[in-house]
Amino acid sequence: MTGRFRADWRRSGVRLYRRAVRPEPAAPNPGADDLPACVWAPTLPPPPGGPAANGVRVTSAADAADPLSVASFADLLGHLRAQQIVRALSARTNRVLAGTRVTVLGAGPLAGAVAEVLDRLGARVTVATDDAPAALGARIRGRAVIGTDAVATTPAEHLVATGEGHAPFDVATLAATAIDASYTGTGLRLPAAAEPVREGVVRAGAGWIVESPDVWPADPADATGLQRRAAEAFTLLSRLAAASADDLDARFAREVSA
Repeated sequence: MTGRFRADWRRSGVRLYRRAVRPEPAAPNPGADDLPACVWAPTLPPPPGGPAANGVRVTSAADAADPLSVASFADLLGHLRAQQIVRALSARTNRVLAGTRVTVLGAGPLAGAVAEVLDRLGARVTVATDDAPAALGARIRGRAVIGTDAVATTPAEHLVATGEGHAPFDVATLAATAIDASYTGTGLRLPAAAEPVREGVVRAGAGWIVESPDVWPADPADATGLQRRAAEAFTLLSRLAAASADDLDARFAREVSA
């Protein structure tokens, strides 16, 4: 592993697994049928580089295992996605988030990671959830908590909808800037028509919608650093699952931490 890749992951608070820093070169003229195979539920975007990229063939089926059920992977991906979303929200609105009021809608690893990143930036975070354990966890961490039915009436400059444990939120009811942090675009209910304000921002009713970055792009050559790390984590999980589904959570955590 080169020093640059090590440094990238140290800055994000996570060390990259040693054996998959870059996609491994494929064997000459590989056939997809000859690759190890893995089937996941469609809770994440299609795999980066196509279904047979990076030495593993990844397909989806509604009754397959959910990759986000692997707790260590969900935590890592949530950590990376939270940074993607918060950076996009700040950059595309041209606003510093410190001191602003931000509502984080949802309960799960992604919602927790988003709230944590915003806390570190000095934002005033309110968690909107109807999940009692998640609400308790937020209060323990010093965050304000409201029910999901109070989002539209709670003053805030920004809303981050995670899609975890809530229906798509109707942004037309909110006088704030909203961004969909979910992995598959299920956090917000978008209006039929919206007025462009600037690149990556549209007006919707009384509020605004900020364009969400992809978790990872279809073409790995277009990936940012955070997108590359997310794609590498998913590739590693898929390779491990293709080899064996046994003790997948612990195996993934050990590989990432090695």
